[in-house]
Amino acid sequence: TFYGTANSNQMVLEVMGLHLPGSTFVNPSTPLREALTQAAARRIVEISSGEDALPLGHLVDERAVVNGIVGLLATGGSTNLTMHLVSVAAAAGITITWDDFDALSAAVPLLARVYPNGPADINRFHAAGGLGFVIGQLLDAGLLHPDVATVAGEGLDAYRFEPGLDGDRLVWRPAATESLDPRVLRPVTDPFTAQGGLRIVDGNLGRAVMKVSSVADKHRVVEAPARVFSDQLEVHEAFTAGELDRDVVV
Repeated sequence: TFYGTANSNQMVLEVMGLHLPGSTFVNPSTPLREALTQAAARRIVEISSGEDALPLGHLVDERAVVNGIVGLLATGGSTNLTMHLVSVAAAAGITITWDDFDALSAAVPLLARVYPNGPADINRFHAAGGLGFVIGQLLDAGLLHPDVATVAGEGLDAYRFEPGLDGDRLVWRPAATESLDPRVLRPVTDPFTAQGGLRIVDGNLGRAVMKVSSVADKHRVVEAPARVFSDQLEVHEAFTAGELDRDVVV
């Protein structure tokens, strides 16, 4: 398993309460994954009708969307989510913009160093405490809304637990409350940085999302001659020709 857009999406879905607790990064083709798949199928049936019906429109509200953004920022996740979450929110009748990501990033600490904003892969992240640790830290710091409806029931506290097997039986155990690898995961009291992984760059040329968690401090201010293009194909051609093998702002 690797840390890319798909895994960032899944991580955000779990923080939003749309996955079973601790299920996001359990590897496929394992007994635990099979047990979780069966549990998820049973849960889908349980909340699909009757008195326990819990339609998606009742799960995705403003609090769940904010929780998703906070989880993304705390783990330094994918810039693709700045498009995906905006679309998810819009489908639920909620308006969020890049300014919301930027404002929240100023208040949310970076708790994880996972590729590409660190050397660890997602398996090391999971082994170090994973989302159960991250969610617990963010809840304790008051950075997540706890009073949300989730597929696991009412309240995000259910996501302080992680799945395991007792023989063939699926059980839920408390997630780690201390990082098992400080090089990959840190608590809110000792984060990698005091601010989250994404910031907005705004200027006379337009706006952009910057994944600052992947940029070393010494590279956050760049001074170099400019090379201006009007089409990305032109950039590719210049790069292929070796014209950009120098200090340059494209």
